[in-house]
Amino acid sequence: MAGEEVCIMTATNSRARKSGRKNLDAVDLTLTKNQLSALVDLEKRNTSLHEIGHATVCARFGGSGRIDIWRNSKDNVAAGEKAWLGTFRMLAKPGSLQLTEEMAAMLHELPTPRNWRVLLGLAGIVCEQIGNGITDIDDITGEVQAMIEMGDASESDAALIGEDWDETDIEVVVKLLMDSWPNIEREITAMMAWT
Repeated sequence: MAGEEVCIMTATNSRARKSGRKNLDAVDLTLTKNQLSALVDLEKRNTSLHEIGHATVCARFGGSGRIDIWRNSKDNVAAGEKAWLGTFRMLAKPGSLQLTEEMAAMLHELPTPRNWRVLLGLAGIVCEQIGNGITDIDDITGEVQAMIEMGDASESDAALIGEDWDETDIEVVVKLLMDSWPNIEREITAMMAWT
């Protein structure tokens, strides 16, 4: 099947690189069209999950926003960036909309905590973990902590999370997202079809 090989990628472990380890060996991968397509679809799904996580937590606390997902340029992908990028643009901060009690109940709105920015920042990373089959709270907490500590959270997520967070914040986000999981699954299915 050598005729189907379409892509050679050179990659290094981003966590190792960011931690300052020296003498990292590059890994050359040759992918078939089917393997590349599956990899790109998985990345699109993870990007969608990430942004849906932010939107879900924002909405649970009475905020609103817009998700944008787009395919990255081939040049940027060749330079090592992700094939799919996304953003959640907050249009109304949690707690800023004046909803009636009936409307808030219908939307399952929760009282806005003081640390809503931390929870919003964690939501994308946590949603990716759950969406990829990790449902044990300790496993999710360990993965999220490692990602943050190694600098693998995006700049915007890291800015929201800040320095004043702990395991309890991750647990709150896991509960919020798990409670909303049927809606998240519907949204991910729709988003994968649109983009």
